[in-house]
Amino acid sequence: MGDESGDSTGPSTGEPSRKIKRVNTKRKGELSEAAFLLKAAGLGFGVAKPWGDSERYDFILDSHGLDSYSNDSHGLDCHNNDSHNNDSHNDDSHGHAVRRRLWRVQLKCTEVVRARGYDVQPIYSIYGQGKMVYTADDIDVLVAHIIPLDIWYVLPIEAFAPCKSLRFYPQGGCKRPRFEHYREAWHLLRSDHQQ
Repeated sequence: MGDESGDSTGPSTGEPSRKIKRVNTKRKGELSEAAFLLKAAGLGFGVAKPWGDSERYDFILDSHGLDSYSNDSHGLDCHNNDSHNNDSHNDDSHGHAVRRRLWRVQLKCTEVVRARGYDVQPIYSIYGQGKMVYTADDIDVLVAHIIPLDIWYVLPIEAFAPCKSLRFYPQGGCKRPRFEHYREAWHLLRSDHQQ
Protein backbone atom coordinates (compact mmCIF):
# COMPACT_ATOMS: atom_id res chain seq x y z
CA MET A 1 0.00 0.00 0.00
CA GLY A 2 1.16 3.52 -0.79
CA ASP A 3 1.55 6.08 1.93
CA GLU A 4 0.33 9.66 1.80
CA SER A 5 3.68 11.02 0.73
CA GLY A 6 3.49 9.12 -2.52
CA ASP A 7 7.03 7.76 -2.13
CA SER A 8 6.14 4.06 -2.21
CA THR A 9 5.26 1.84 -5.11
CA GLY A 10 1.80 0.54 -5.94
CA PRO A 11 0.69 -2.81 -4.45
CA SER A 12 1.17 -5.09 -7.45
CA THR A 13 2.43 -3.22 -10.48
CA GLY A 14 5.69 -1.89 -9.08
CA GLU A 15 4.81 1.56 -10.43
CA PRO A 16 4.96 4.58 -8.17
CA SER A 17 1.61 5.34 -6.59
CA ARG A 18 -0.13 8.60 -7.27
CA LYS A 19 1.08 11.41 -5.07
CA ILE A 20 -1.51 12.91 -2.78
CA LYS A 21 -0.85 16.61 -2.59
CA ARG A 22 -1.91 18.06 0.75
CA VAL A 23 -1.76 21.75 1.39
CA ASN A 24 -0.42 22.55 4.85
CA THR A 25 -2.25 24.93 7.17
CA LYS A 26 0.19 27.79 6.62
CA ARG A 27 -0.31 27.53 2.86
CA LYS A 28 -4.10 27.41 3.33
CA GLY A 29 -3.86 30.60 5.37
CA GLU A 30 -1.79 32.25 2.65
CA LEU A 31 -4.35 31.25 0.02
CA SER A 32 -7.16 32.62 2.19
CA GLU A 33 -5.25 35.87 2.58
CA ALA A 34 -4.99 36.15 -1.21
CA ALA A 35 -8.72 35.42 -1.55
CA PHE A 36 -9.47 38.06 1.12
CA LEU A 37 -7.40 40.66 -0.70
CA LEU A 38 -9.33 39.97 -3.91
CA LYS A 39 -12.72 39.97 -2.16
CA ALA A 40 -12.16 43.17 -0.15
CA ALA A 41 -10.59 45.09 -3.04
CA GLY A 42 -13.40 43.89 -5.32
CA LEU A 43 -15.92 45.36 -2.87
CA GLY A 44 -14.14 48.72 -3.08
CA PHE A 45 -12.17 48.70 0.17
CA GLY A 46 -8.61 49.92 0.34
CA VAL A 47 -6.48 47.03 1.63
CA ALA A 48 -3.12 47.18 3.39
CA LYS A 49 -1.00 44.43 4.91
CA PRO A 50 1.23 45.25 7.87
CA TRP A 51 4.92 44.49 7.50
CA GLY A 52 5.92 41.25 9.25
CA ASP A 53 3.91 39.16 11.70
CA SER A 54 4.21 41.32 14.82
CA GLU A 55 0.70 42.80 14.78
CA ARG A 56 -2.36 40.93 16.02
CA TYR A 57 -4.21 41.79 12.81
CA ASP A 58 -3.58 40.56 9.28
CA PHE A 59 -4.99 43.46 7.26
CA ILE A 60 -6.09 47.06 7.48
CA LEU A 61 -9.24 47.89 5.54
CA ASP A 62 -9.96 51.46 4.55
CA SER A 63 -13.65 52.21 4.00
CA HIS A 64 -12.58 55.54 2.39
CA GLY A 65 -16.10 56.81 2.03
CA LEU A 66 -17.79 53.54 1.02
CA ASP A 67 -21.38 53.98 1.98
CA SER A 68 -24.81 52.63 1.24
CA TYR A 69 -25.97 55.69 -0.74
CA SER A 70 -23.01 55.69 -3.12
CA ASN A 71 -23.42 54.10 -6.53
CA ASP A 72 -20.16 55.68 -7.63
CA SER A 73 -18.21 52.53 -8.45
CA HIS A 74 -16.30 54.07 -11.36
CA GLY A 75 -15.34 57.41 -9.82
CA LEU A 76 -17.90 59.44 -11.83
CA ASP A 77 -20.55 61.56 -10.20
CA CYS A 78 -24.08 62.01 -11.58
CA HIS A 79 -22.76 64.58 -14.11
CA ASN A 80 -20.00 62.22 -15.37
CA ASN A 81 -17.33 64.32 -13.68
CA ASP A 82 -14.31 62.55 -12.23
CA SER A 83 -15.05 62.62 -8.49
CA HIS A 84 -11.56 61.36 -7.61
CA ASN A 85 -9.98 64.61 -8.79
CA ASN A 86 -11.89 66.91 -6.41
CA ASP A 87 -9.65 69.27 -4.48
CA SER A 88 -11.60 68.60 -1.29
CA HIS A 89 -11.48 65.11 0.14
CA ASN A 90 -14.03 66.03 2.80
CA ASP A 91 -17.07 65.59 0.55
CA ASP A 92 -18.10 62.76 -1.74
CA SER A 93 -19.61 63.25 -5.20
CA HIS A 94 -23.04 63.82 -3.59
CA GLY A 95 -21.84 66.63 -1.28
CA HIS A 96 -21.98 64.40 1.83
CA ALA A 97 -19.18 64.49 4.36
CA VAL A 98 -16.89 61.50 3.91
CA ARG A 99 -15.86 59.68 7.06
CA ARG A 100 -12.81 57.50 6.72
CA ARG A 101 -12.57 54.45 8.87
CA LEU A 102 -9.62 52.09 9.14
CA TRP A 103 -10.39 48.58 10.39
CA ARG A 104 -7.87 46.16 11.92
CA VAL A 105 -8.88 42.79 10.50
CA GLN A 106 -7.83 39.36 11.72
CA LEU A 107 -8.46 36.64 9.15
CA LYS A 108 -9.12 33.03 10.13
CA CYS A 109 -9.88 30.27 7.68
CA THR A 110 -11.20 26.76 8.08
CA GLU A 111 -12.31 23.70 6.22
CA VAL A 112 -12.79 21.58 9.35
CA VAL A 113 -16.34 20.36 10.02
CA ARG A 114 -17.28 19.36 13.57
CA ALA A 115 -20.85 18.70 14.69
CA ARG A 116 -22.17 19.89 11.29
CA GLY A 117 -20.41 23.27 11.63
CA TYR A 118 -17.10 24.84 10.64
CA ASP A 119 -14.76 25.62 13.54
CA VAL A 120 -12.60 28.71 13.93
CA GLN A 121 -10.46 29.54 16.95
CA PRO A 122 -10.13 33.33 17.40
CA ILE A 123 -6.97 33.03 19.47
CA TYR A 124 -3.26 33.72 19.23
CA SER A 125 -0.22 32.50 21.16
CA ILE A 126 2.28 34.40 23.24
CA TYR A 127 5.50 32.60 24.07
CA GLY A 128 5.47 31.62 27.73
CA GLN A 129 1.85 32.69 28.25
CA GLY A 130 -0.01 30.27 26.00
CA LYS A 131 -3.15 30.98 24.01
CA MET A 132 -4.85 34.35 24.32
CA VAL A 133 -8.21 35.63 23.06
CA TYR A 134 -8.50 38.74 20.91
CA THR A 135 -9.77 41.94 22.48
CA ALA A 136 -10.79 45.35 21.12
CA ASP A 137 -7.22 46.49 21.84
CA ASP A 138 -5.98 43.90 19.30
CA ILE A 139 -8.47 43.92 16.41
CA ASP A 140 -11.72 45.54 15.28
CA VAL A 141 -13.07 42.72 13.13
CA LEU A 142 -12.61 38.99 12.67
CA VAL A 143 -13.24 37.66 9.17
CA ALA A 144 -13.77 33.90 8.96
CA HIS A 145 -13.33 32.26 5.56
CA ILE A 146 -15.07 28.92 5.05
CA ILE A 147 -12.73 27.61 2.37
CA PRO A 148 -14.76 24.78 0.75
CA LEU A 149 -17.78 27.04 0.24
CA ASP A 150 -15.90 30.34 -0.27
CA ILE A 151 -18.17 31.99 2.30
CA TRP A 152 -17.07 34.91 4.49
CA TYR A 153 -18.28 35.87 7.95
CA VAL A 154 -17.54 39.43 9.09
CA LEU A 155 -17.74 39.70 12.88
CA PRO A 156 -17.07 42.82 14.93
CA ILE A 157 -15.00 42.05 18.02
CA GLU A 158 -18.03 42.73 20.25
CA ALA A 159 -19.93 39.87 18.58
CA PHE A 160 -17.62 37.10 19.78
CA ALA A 161 -15.03 38.23 22.35
CA PRO A 162 -13.93 36.59 24.64
CA CYS A 163 -14.84 33.26 22.97
CA LYS A 164 -12.01 30.82 22.26
CA SER A 165 -13.95 28.82 19.68
CA LEU A 166 -16.56 29.77 17.09
CA ARG A 167 -18.72 27.50 14.97
CA PHE A 168 -20.40 28.50 11.73
CA TYR A 169 -23.30 26.65 10.05
CA PRO A 170 -23.50 27.91 6.46
CA GLN A 171 -25.30 24.74 5.35
CA GLY A 172 -27.73 24.57 8.26
CA GLY A 173 -27.46 21.89 10.92
CA CYS A 174 -28.16 24.15 13.89
CA LYS A 175 -31.55 25.45 15.02
CA ARG A 176 -30.19 28.79 16.24
CA PRO A 177 -26.83 29.55 14.64
CA ARG A 178 -25.30 32.41 16.58
CA PHE A 179 -23.27 34.02 13.81
CA GLU A 180 -25.31 33.42 10.65
CA HIS A 181 -26.41 37.07 10.39
CA TYR A 182 -22.71 37.96 9.99
CA ARG A 183 -22.41 35.96 6.78
CA GLU A 184 -21.09 38.25 4.04
CA ALA A 185 -21.78 41.22 6.38
CA TRP A 186 -19.33 43.53 4.61
CA HIS A 187 -21.82 46.38 5.09
CA LEU A 188 -20.68 46.55 8.72
CA LEU A 189 -17.39 47.98 7.48
CA ARG A 190 -18.90 50.80 5.44
CA SER A 191 -18.17 54.31 6.67
CA ASP A 192 -21.82 55.20 7.26
CA HIS A 193 -22.73 52.08 9.21
CA GLN A 194 -24.11 52.90 12.64
CA GLN A 195 -22.39 50.91 15.37
